[in-house]
Amino acid sequence: MAREVKEEYATDARAVTTLGVRNVLRGEPVSHWVAVLFAVEPGTVEIGEPHKFDALGWFPLDALPSPRHSQLDDTLEMFGTWLAAERLE
Repeated sequence: MAREVKEEYATDARAVTTLGVRNVLRGEPVSHWVAVLFAVEPGTVEIGEPHKFDALGWFPLDALPSPRHSQLDDTLEMFGTWLAAERLE
């Protein structure tokens, strides 16, 4: 995960928390993978793979750009569950 953050966002991960694991099944196109999800506090980010990304930005949850990755909503739900539990501790 730290390597991916470095490659894609050209920064180090300052803090990392494992959120959980999701079994992802998609119908079109048919695919299956296991997603291990992390919350990462990054340093200053920039596009580390310009051949893959056109732009990089921070957005409020109620104003996310479109189109979104098919798994983003489920991932954000898992993050929200984790965040709510953190606030109770």
